[in-house]
Amino acid sequence: MTSQLTSEAIDGLAARGISDETALRYGARTSTDGRAIEFPYLETGREVNCKSRAPADVSKDKTRMWQVAGGEQTLWNVDILEDPDLYRAEDPVPLIVTEGEIDALSFIEAGYERVASVPNGAPNAVRDGPINDEQGDFVWCRRHWERLRQVRQIILATDGDHNGQNLAQELVRRFGPARCLFVTYPAGSKDANEVLVKHGRDGIAALVAGAQPYPTKGLYTLDQLPQTPDRHPVSTGWNVLDEGIRPYLGEFIVMVGIPGCGKSTFLTALMSNLSREHGWKVCLGSLENEPRDYETELKRYYLRKHPVYALQDERAEAEQWVRQNFLFATQNVETDDDEMDLSEFLNCAEAAVVQHGVKLVVLDPFNQLESRRGFDETETEHTAKSIRAMMRFARRHQVCFICVVHPTKDARNHKPENLGLYDCAGSAHWANKPQAGLVLWRLPNSNELHIRVAKLRYRDTGRQWHQCSLFLEENSGRYSEVDIEADDMFNAA
Repeated sequence: MTSQLTSEAIDGLAARGISDETALRYGARTSTDGRAIEFPYLETGREVNCKSRAPADVSKDKTRMWQVAGGEQTLWNVDILEDPDLYRAEDPVPLIVTEGEIDALSFIEAGYERVASVPNGAPNAVRDGPINDEQGDFVWCRRHWERLRQVRQIILATDGDHNGQNLAQELVRRFGPARCLFVTYPAGSKDANEVLVKHGRDGIAALVAGAQPYPTKGLYTLDQLPQTPDRHPVSTGWNVLDEGIRPYLGEFIVMVGIPGCGKSTFLTALMSNLSREHGWKVCLGSLENEPRDYETELKRYYLRKHPVYALQDERAEAEQWVRQNFLFATQNVETDDDEMDLSEFLNCAEAAVVQHGVKLVVLDPFNQLESRRGFDETETEHTAKSIRAMMRFARRHQVCFICVVHPTKDARNHKPENLGLYDCAGSAHWANKPQAGLVLWRLPNSNELHIRVAKLRYRDTGRQWHQCSLFLEENSGRYSEVDIEADDMFNAA
C-alpha cells in the first residue's frame, strides 16, 4: 500500500468537494492495485481496520465497499473521542456521527473536525449480533461506551433515506434522545456530502447550526417535533391471541394472574416466540424465580422436551440460543440482603439495550422489587411514579416492556375469571396507565390457560376484551391453540 492518492482518486474526491489535503490528513490512500480508495480506521494511531471503496473514482454513484477480513469494529476517526471539548459541562462541542467516511470528511472539509462515522453504514434492517458476537452492527458502541456515554451532545447526520432513518432511530435508542440532535437536509440533498457539493461549506455550517434537539418535555410546534416511530405490531406466535393483542416496540404491557396459574410458563413461551420469530433479544428481570430455572424452561421450550432427555448436541444448541438472546437482571447473586429496586433494574435494562440491542424487557414480578418509597409517599403515589418510569423507559428506548403484577390478597379469593386490572396490588393505576393489560387464569387441575385482553389503547394492535385459551403441553412446555368460543370458555370457567 502507498500513502498517496492517484490522480484519479484525487479527481474523484474533488468532485465530492473534498480536497486531497483533507483526505490525506485522515489517511486516505489508493490501494496498490489502483482499483480502490482506502479509508484506514485508527485507534490511538494504530490501524485496526480499513474500508475500501471501488472504483477509485468515488464521484460515481454506484460503489462497492468492503472491510479488511477480521478487522476490528470501531468508529472511523474514533480518536476524536479524546477531545475534552466533547465532555465539558458548559457549552460543549457536539460530536457529529455520520453513516459513512465521505460524509464525515464533508464536515471536516467545512471545519467541523469532531466527527466520526459508523463502520457498517445503514443496513436495511438492524443486524446486531449475539451478546458475545464480535461482528454485530453495534459492537463499536459497546467497545467505546464508557466514553460515548459521557459525550454531552451528539448530532446525528445519517442519510435522509429510509435506511438512514433506521440507523438514526437505533442510535437514539442507545444514546438517549436527551442529548441527540437531528439535521434537516435541504431539498434535493439526502446526505452531508450532497449538501457540501451543492451548497458548499456554508451549506454544511447551516446544517450544523440548524440541528434540532429531540423534544423531551414542554410545548413544541409541529415542525419541532421529531418523527415518532410507527407502530409495527408483531405476532405473539398464537393466532388466537393475535386477535386480541400484538406487541410493538414502545409498548408497556401489564400482566396479572392468580399465583400458580402459569404466568411464568406463559412468559417463557411468549418471550421465546418473540425472540425466535422476530429476533427480539430479551432482558428478563427474574425476581421470583431463579434465573437458572428460567434457563431450563427456555431450553425445554426450544427443544420441545426437558433438556435431560436431549442429546448433547441438542442441549448445546439450546444453550447457545439462550446465551445469544437472553440477559438476566436479578438480585445480587453474591449477597441476599442487596435487593434490587426499580431504578437499579432500569439501569440494568438500559445497559442491555445500549450494549446488546435488547428489544423486549420483562419484569417478573414488580412486587418483588425493593420499594424504597419516600417517607411521605403513599403506595398509590409510589406505584404511579414507578409505572411512569417504566412507560417512559419503553418509549425512550423503543422496547416492548412487560411487567407482571400480583393481585391483591382479597382478589385471590374471587373466582379467577372475575379477576381484572383493578385487582392489581398497589394501585388502580395498573388499569389506567398502561397501553395494554392481560389477565390470566386457569382452573384447578387443568392445563388450559385463559387469557383476556383487559386493556388495549390502540385498535390497530388488537381488540380489547378479546378472550382466548391456550393448552399447555406438559412435556414440551409449549402452549397450543384451543379453538373455544368466548361464551363456551366462560361456561367452562
